[in-house]
Amino acid sequence: MQVVRWNLTRKRRRLEDADAIVLSVQKSGRTWLRTLLFRYLALASGREFDLEGEALVGSGAPRVYFIHERAAHLRRASSLERALGRYVLPLRVARRKKLVVLVRDPRDTVLSAWFSQSRRFGRSDLDKARFIRHPREGLPATLDALESWQIRFGEHPQRHLVRYEDLRRDTAGELSRLLVFLGLAPDAQQVDAAVAFASLENMRARETDGSLASKRLGAGDPRDPDSYKVRRGEVGGHLEAFEREDLAWMDAQLAQLHPAYGYGSAAQARCD
Repeated sequence: MQVVRWNLTRKRRRLEDADAIVLSVQKSGRTWLRTLLFRYLALASGREFDLEGEALVGSGAPRVYFIHERAAHLRRASSLERALGRYVLPLRVARRKKLVVLVRDPRDTVLSAWFSQSRRFGRSDLDKARFIRHPREGLPATLDALESWQIRFGEHPQRHLVRYEDLRRDTAGELSRLLVFLGLAPDAQQVDAAVAFASLENMRARETDGSLASKRLGAGDPRDPDSYKVRRGEVGGHLEAFEREDLAWMDAQLAQLHPAYGYGSAAQARCD
């Protein structure tokens, strides 16, 4: 695995200005975490809510920037751009920032990515088994990103891990811990209000009726519930969606993942 140490991204100014950077791979719950966090900060500062956090500028709230980083590096960049490190977070910038690493079981992220590509973006002939094995779109790309972050940022002194599964299990508690990491004293009522606002049902309703206007949301086919950005939010959905051969292959891949994430060891236990 190649570890790139610099980049030419156009988003560098926003990275430089951020107080904290949230790293995630696609389909890990980034839109949900963004909604939770920015809704809380909007309530706490008396500002309007938006999914980009633009209304918070000048409010004194922490400036938080969300980036997919390695996934964008692998999937969007040309060969030359990948050699130059485009989309990759520069280490000299990362060392000066608080880092939030948002992760989700990679088997669930690749399933969600397949639904997104096949239903939301209309790639109807996309073979599921072939997709999960694709080096730049499937499970290998996700594992590459996670391993890269562990190598580059595993010893970062201001690093906070948010696991999607923990966020589903205890949303208010995980949001409160994130706010403390960002240097804030959480208000319990505002935390609960942000959690209610960002519930799966509310987000799905807002995406359906367009009241949460954002280029990040929108269905490929309004008649197909699996074509929405906010889909099911399941934990362990891959267990019902894949054949035994595909599950065994994914578990074998995941068994090699660094144990800091808490996924590889569980996969290995099932394989044994």
